[in-house]
Amino acid sequence: MRVRSWILSAVALLAATGWGCKGTHHPGRDAADAQAAEAAPRHPSSQAIQAKSFAGGCPRFAPARNLGRVHEKDLTEASGLAVSRRNPQVLWSHNDAGGKPKLFALDRSGRELGSYTLKRAELVDWEDVCLGPGAESGEWTLYVGDVGANEQKRDQIVVYKLQEPNVELDQKPKKRKIKAVVAYRYRYPDGLSRDVETLMVDPQTGHLYLATKTSGTQAELYLARIPADEQAVSPLQRVASLRLLSDGTTAPAFITGGDIAADGSAILVRTSTDAYLWPRRSGESIAAAVGREPCRIRLENEPQGEAIAFSPKGDGFYTLSEGKHPEIHYYAREP
Repeated sequence: MRVRSWILSAVALLAATGWGCKGTHHPGRDAADAQAAEAAPRHPSSQAIQAKSFAGGCPRFAPARNLGRVHEKDLTEASGLAVSRRNPQVLWSHNDAGGKPKLFALDRSGRELGSYTLKRAELVDWEDVCLGPGAESGEWTLYVGDVGANEQKRDQIVVYKLQEPNVELDQKPKKRKIKAVVAYRYRYPDGLSRDVETLMVDPQTGHLYLATKTSGTQAELYLARIPADEQAVSPLQRVASLRLLSDGTTAPAFITGGDIAADGSAILVRTSTDAYLWPRRSGESIAAAVGREPCRIRLENEPQGEAIAFSPKGDGFYTLSEGKHPEIHYYAREP
């Protein structure tokens, strides 16, 4: 009886995780699963953000303002961007590939505030960084996505998790090592590789979302559940397609970065020329929100723009390009 009970439990577990039907995609079920995943209560930290909601419809933004240039000489391939929750005047970024697994802290003008090396981490192809709620009220978590796969084939991707360090604007540039780093490993449902440059966290549930870099008419959105088993490779769940606007005169757009508002009320992704924003209604899943037509925002020309991030209060967003000493652009939200 014990053996029979164990077998039945194992079968139920396989069915729940989707491993029993490898490579099978059911849009209706995916949406329902996503809705259930996002029905979890808010994290304590997410309630600390008093943000201006985007739920009312398409917002307007002022033209880009150049805040300054990145001073940090070692940050030459700024592929991801996140804005600190501890100190909203602090930005986090990182290089794309090669070098040491470091996060760089900058102020809004681009002045370097420090570099933070992640112990026991690798920099294979870091593509994005995002900030989400921590385990306790007042704590915030940084997630770094080693999720890229330009020409290489990867049977799994890695997301590194660490508590956001405290950074002061008046500090001299520091070099620190972060020992408390957790690595979560994930695999796509069909076991195949995807080219991904976008990692986002939903503050309402703490779960992660990845958007593929395929054309905007075919881009896929995947859910990565948090927390995950540190000793295993967890399955990703395909929950939606991302369809961007097209005026018929431009080449297919490729998604290179994204973010979710600190209160969860909007999803934002970017291409090399534009940003696309989906307002999210109260109680709505991410998958349901991106099923509607997005708001389109024209971006300032950037040589290789890949990074984008909301301000914590929802009063604007930042963009950043790869290259030596790139400009930091800020788009203020208009009344």
